[in-house]
Amino acid sequence: MYASGWSQRYLLLRLGLISCRVCMYAHSDKKMHYVVVGLGLTGFSCARFLARQGYAFSVVDTRPIVAQAAAFRAEFPNVTLSLGDIEPTLAKADVLVVSPGVPLTDPALQSCRARGVPMTGDIELFVQHTDVPIVAITGTNGKSTVTTLVADLLNAAGCYAVPGGNLGIPALDLLLEAASSQQKPDYFVLELSSYQLERTFSLKAAVAAILNVAPDHQDRHPTFKEYQSMKHRIYEGAAALVYKRSDPTTHPSACTPAQQCITFDTDSVAHGVGIQVQKGEGFIALDNNPLFSLSHLKIPGLVFQDNVLSAMAIVSALLPMTTETIARMVLAIEGFQGLPHRCAMVGQCGGVYYVNDSKGTNVSATVAALISMQNTYAGNIFLLAGGDGKQADFSPLRSAINAQVGCLLLYGRDANILGAALLGAAPIRFAPTLIEAMDIARGIAQPGDVVLLSPACASWDQFKDYQERGQVFIQQVQRYQAACAADTTAAALV
Repeated sequence: MYASGWSQRYLLLRLGLISCRVCMYAHSDKKMHYVVVGLGLTGFSCARFLARQGYAFSVVDTRPIVAQAAAFRAEFPNVTLSLGDIEPTLAKADVLVVSPGVPLTDPALQSCRARGVPMTGDIELFVQHTDVPIVAITGTNGKSTVTTLVADLLNAAGCYAVPGGNLGIPALDLLLEAASSQQKPDYFVLELSSYQLERTFSLKAAVAAILNVAPDHQDRHPTFKEYQSMKHRIYEGAAALVYKRSDPTTHPSACTPAQQCITFDTDSVAHGVGIQVQKGEGFIALDNNPLFSLSHLKIPGLVFQDNVLSAMAIVSALLPMTTETIARMVLAIEGFQGLPHRCAMVGQCGGVYYVNDSKGTNVSATVAALISMQNTYAGNIFLLAGGDGKQADFSPLRSAINAQVGCLLLYGRDANILGAALLGAAPIRFAPTLIEAMDIARGIAQPGDVVLLSPACASWDQFKDYQERGQVFIQQVQRYQAACAADTTAAALV
């Protein structure tokens, strides 16, 4: 069930995709030799997909030792896997399928480009092999939560929506699962990174949303303009565009008569999703018509509120907001627990709260986390930050540091860079590792205070990924709680 006129617009856009697909594959895929570049999670999914389609392919990775190499060789014993020296295998490529983690500026890839070898990615392969409508979501922050929430809302409304992409299950694995399922999805809801969009050319999403754009990944996108332009590729050929009213970095350059444009923000406007206040109570509203009370949002903070607003804008582009549909969606929102490592309350010890925002891997995410904590807790905030700074400018953090920030506890490789940028904004303590920084925070925090892990950096200097970093934080908090419990027991026995 679609909003009026939506299906006709989308079908016309998909017809354009079909024409593009015929041109791209005029030389017959089965006669081409694909080379998958990068054997990470996405590269492995590309290999599975190409094998299922019956395409000839090889896999390369510049790393001489890859964790998944043994599993790959066991699953694909007859497929060439080249590690370290990839040049000989690249020389045989008709098409390169480049994993998101591999920069297109790599000299070996540039050499292939110079001799006319096309480069693509997993999302481009995905869109070339499905006719299921795609809901595409990107942004610097919040895209995983919104992607999950949109899928939950669509499913609650009676659709069959499958989330994935940069979140959870790789996109091509979704296609393989759908092929073996007895029910065809109504929607694929994909989180897309700038790296994935960089190598995607014919997305033509049913709905394309940019939640926000803030400086990030300067190690891969040297200028903010380049990074922003990669994000904006998501809008190309989309039937509906969703963006934030107060954030011009998300605004499309144009919205054609064939496209539906829906905005979201915390204000109240005649058109779009916003917040309307009636008798002192706030309501999520569509086109200034109240849909449901903000009291249904069980996760506190402005960040989640913004996530719900954007998710409702996306869903409103697909479904009519009937009373029954809204009631079902409200139940989904009430039951939404949030995603791990995103401003998640871990617990408390000695009256001190510990909040895990390990997914705060850039400056804007940490700014948002600080503002959210300042609006949620009355005590002082002890910020744990540091790691691989990705050549970021940390000075914008100063705007979110107020008197409520009791101390900055900086650790990891780029701690000194953070410290230089934030000198004078708040007291600073340095530590070599996250756990040592946590120990310092525990020693100075008082009941009612908050110890917040929101590093503003990637985790790669000391951890495999942000999940491992968040798990280390959780485990250390659990040790503190065990010690607190032991102290309480000992005191009771005295």
